[in-house]
Amino acid sequence: MWVQSGEGGGVVKGDLVTNSRNLENSLTDASTERQVRAILRRRGSGGDGLRDVMSSEDLIARCLLAGGSMRLVAVTSTELCGEICRRHETSGALAVALARAATSGLLLATLTKGDEKVSMHLLGEGALGTLTVDASSSGDVRAYPKNGGQDLPVPPRTRVKLAPLTGAEGLVTVARDLGLKEHFTGQTAFLSGEVDEDVERYLVTSEQIDSVLVADAALDEEGRVLWAGGLLLQAMPGGEHEATLEEQRKHLHQGAFFDALMQVAGDGPEGLARAALGEVAADLRVLDTRPVQFSCQCSRERAEATLALLGERDLASILVDPGVAEVVCEFCRTTYHFSAENLEVLRASLGAPAGRPS
Repeated sequence: MWVQSGEGGGVVKGDLVTNSRNLENSLTDASTERQVRAILRRRGSGGDGLRDVMSSEDLIARCLLAGGSMRLVAVTSTELCGEICRRHETSGALAVALARAATSGLLLATLTKGDEKVSMHLLGEGALGTLTVDASSSGDVRAYPKNGGQDLPVPPRTRVKLAPLTGAEGLVTVARDLGLKEHFTGQTAFLSGEVDEDVERYLVTSEQIDSVLVADAALDEEGRVLWAGGLLLQAMPGGEHEATLEEQRKHLHQGAFFDALMQVAGDGPEGLARAALGEVAADLRVLDTRPVQFSCQCSRERAEATLALLGERDLASILVDPGVAEVVCEFCRTTYHFSAENLEVLRASLGAPAGRPS
């Protein structure tokens, strides 16, 4: 979240206070998130209720093939990715990058049977900047670009090369929350800058799971998401499919998946998988499907907890000038307004003496 006091006041990043109005305070920072959750617990609010959920017709399907010796996850994410881009006023190449990142993050969140949550950052040095995705195995996804609002035109209905815009150097970092206080973190360097290939490399290298992961989006003439989706293909334990995975890795990343996306994305994840994989999917069996949707967990309570991290002294400074504050969620762009009266109550809850500072 961004915390901004009026037109030119201070903002907060973690426990750092500055007079720069453009410095962000991201609740994806683990230490800041823990502090916010602690404040919410003390006030009797878990802060985990979904405030902003957008229903859609997107679906994710978990499947088996090759006689049950290979695992496949297929997803159609057109409405999800379109909603993310709409909220961040992005189009063109950045829209494709966000779509690939959001879909890849969702695929990463399907690797366990439990209720898993994944936070992923793609830290590129190019014009597209950093992309952040939160996804859960239940199909909830949110994402934001560090450099939002960009319009980088690309031809419609064409597979976009992102590497020149993401930069040759970069990192994929992933934090997994497996529940029951079990966490896993890892990172790898970019492979190509194409986003999905970089996330695939993370899976193969950091988590040591031989995988094929592909995600893409096609744009219309106005640079908006026309179709989006992805596939994750893996061998089950004991399955010997190295040759098949390598063959499909080349096949799908060289354009076969994008072609399938353009042809049958409207037919759902099973149709997309069959079109992209061909004979490999001859005995594909769908185990379950579930909806996919944009969902943000921000709330006024979480925004207030973020303000509380400023401390009584800096809240007093804001009360003096300009007297009001705003907290903006980076993921959904919702703005929470806090009046002078709100700030006085919050300051008093931190132990400040009664009365407005002067």
